[in-house]
Amino acid sequence: MDADAERRFLEARTYFDAGRSDAAQSILDGLLASQDAAPEVHVLAGVIAAQTGQLDEASSHLERALQVNPNQHDGLIWLANVRKSQREFDRAIALLRRALAIQPNDASVSTLLGICCLSAGEYKLAVESFLKVLKLEPRAAQAYFNLGLALRMQNRNQEALEAFLKALEYDPGRAQNYLQIFKQFQQLSRWSEAIDTLLEGRERHPQSPILAEALAAAYGRLNQPAKAESIYREMAQRDASSAIGYAKWLQEQGRFQDSVEVLESCISRDPLQGAAYRELAEAKAFSNLLDRAVAAFSSNRVDDKNRMHLAYAIAKSYEFEEQFEEAMQYYDIANDLAYGLYPICRTFDAEKTATDVEMMSGIYSRDVLEHMKGRGSKSDKPIFIVGMIRSGTTLLDQIVSSHPLVSSSGEQPFWNAEAEAVHRRWKENPDVTDLSKLSDKYLEILAEATDPAERITDKMPLNYRHLGLINCVFPKAKILHIRRNPLDTCLSIYTTFFAGGPNFVYNRTNIVALYKAYEKMMEHWRSTLPSDFLYELNYEDLISEPEHEIRGVLEFCNLPWDEACLSFHESSKAVSTPSRWQARQPIYGSSVERWRRFEPWLKELLVLGWKPSR
Repeated sequence: MDADAERRFLEARTYFDAGRSDAAQSILDGLLASQDAAPEVHVLAGVIAAQTGQLDEASSHLERALQVNPNQHDGLIWLANVRKSQREFDRAIALLRRALAIQPNDASVSTLLGICCLSAGEYKLAVESFLKVLKLEPRAAQAYFNLGLALRMQNRNQEALEAFLKALEYDPGRAQNYLQIFKQFQQLSRWSEAIDTLLEGRERHPQSPILAEALAAAYGRLNQPAKAESIYREMAQRDASSAIGYAKWLQEQGRFQDSVEVLESCISRDPLQGAAYRELAEAKAFSNLLDRAVAAFSSNRVDDKNRMHLAYAIAKSYEFEEQFEEAMQYYDIANDLAYGLYPICRTFDAEKTATDVEMMSGIYSRDVLEHMKGRGSKSDKPIFIVGMIRSGTTLLDQIVSSHPLVSSSGEQPFWNAEAEAVHRRWKENPDVTDLSKLSDKYLEILAEATDPAERITDKMPLNYRHLGLINCVFPKAKILHIRRNPLDTCLSIYTTFFAGGPNFVYNRTNIVALYKAYEKMMEHWRSTLPSDFLYELNYEDLISEPEHEIRGVLEFCNLPWDEACLSFHESSKAVSTPSRWQARQPIYGSSVERWRRFEPWLKELLVLGWKPSR
């Protein structure tokens, strides 16, 4: 760069630093007219283009700068930022690694690398990146916060909690720190500490909507509806997004008409709140919903998240009107958007999932289960309801927990949180001392999670993976496995919104791979678990012959017959799963063979067949 060009570039940089990008760009345009414009000129032009949302132009300038000077540090970082904005995380990661090779101790670059790794599902590398930041900046609250997120995604729950506690220690003024600590306590089923965290956070941040909504949801989860509703009502008056949380809670309580009124008010305040339309569809409030949702979907002011919610609402509306091809088109749109929005979905590994089944089968062989026989808890309090998600577990839980001797604890994350550490130890040698620790801890959680009862259900569907461990810890417990036509099950998974749910959702191939692994896991349990421990029934049989099937379930659980189990839909208990509407209805058969209505568009799902277990 000659002296005149350098002078003009410095002038452009001065304008840029002063916030006058237009003046800077005017000078840069003159410099860029030269075929041999310096890399620094292209970098600054790229930065200005990136900041104004012109990502393709930004990419062109930054790539040009790196062609001339591949080690242009700022160019590497800014091009990585552009790739991140374009959701091309792998390319961003490669660029940031090059930047770190030039300046290894740049904490800001390591931070950006960790964030991109989080988005790409590269959680191990994300943890390494944030730990590197903390070596450079040991009191960096944001680095501890990011580290907690990465550890959580690896299911390293205790370490994640410790990271979030450090983030709070160094930045007590940030409401998000309290929220994440709450979520981590919740993940560990430590509800008392979770509530205490939110109460402490609200004392410091009384106007925080995220803490208020989390506290309301927690009170609802712990069957304290009056406290929950008081907070939800106050929140809903403040803003439209908070009103959506209130409406969802009302649906969980079975108050669907009340939720519709809240959602309609929400839409009148903000017509582009996509989640409000989706929740209306969940409440089966289809009157005039389709036209309004399509109009909102077509707005150029709708971001991807709201567009995703709207696509679900439109799909459900078309399905309600029996326009199944149009419905599937929008279900596809919704899933594509959700898959991009929730990084956890990009972590699903079909090969590892299949390997995990082999590992579990090896750890919990017939010989190991026989060795552990009779060494676990004497309690018969737990009743576990398992199966693939969307297979009828919520319906079965509502039926069983309607019995006067039974209470429901909902879906407890306990076994998923504890199992990985146990498996690492038991690969070498099953440890009997684990049994009493796990049983005491779990029974304490059940006591805290629900009303006192002789028997308590835990309807975490994916506990099917942990039946060997559960049998060792609670040999007198009962397992109810409900199975549904695989095509109906997988279609229901594909057409349901789970937020950042299990990592196999929103992608047909992944859903099928997980379903096959589930079937193989259940085949192993059938061949190894005692017959008085595992009871299997089919969703279709429960629908067609409810009393017969319910009598069989109750007899297996050593519970006397009670008519209340037939009128489960009249229960006042909250239902917090996506089946909250269905669980409030009398038994109906319209969901049986639903897949046939969508058969021409199911593609990958059609490889699954229907093989009733009995």
